[in-house]
Amino acid sequence: MVAAILLLQCSCGLIFGSLRTGGQEQLKPVATATVKDGPRVIIFALDGAGPDQLMEAVRSGRAPHIAALLGKEKGSGLFEHAYAAPRAWSILPSSTIAAWAATFTGKPPALNGVTGDEWFVRETATFYASGSRLCSGHARCHQGRERRSPR
Repeated sequence: MVAAILLLQCSCGLIFGSLRTGGQEQLKPVATATVKDGPRVIIFALDGAGPDQLMEAVRSGRAPHIAALLGKEKGSGLFEHAYAAPRAWSILPSSTIAAWAATFTGKPPALNGVTGDEWFVRETATFYASGSRLCSGHARCHQGRERRSPR
């Protein structure tokens, strides 16, 4: 019973907050990072490729250029020139743009403000999508270019 009351209070707070702000939240500015001299990192990932599939391609010789980048395998995800994180988790539900934003900011979508691959700009009534099948054929959507809703 206590859990149900707490859930109801949280839900009501969320709903009233959304009604009060129109569903918008102003993100706080973030300080620009300074670049220092030192080692550089390349993050290499293939969307949709599981770690087992990728490593099988590397080990079998079907991905020789990736194998050359990694260098000799030393075990436990360690390579001569790289480290693989086969048990890394994505955000859920996973979507490319939101997952990369979480990777590079170190913050989940709720904190970094990037919650998906599609977004809507209220001021211009424009829906943006990065090749989403959800948008296919809709007059108010665009894939890769702007499309505005009729007013």
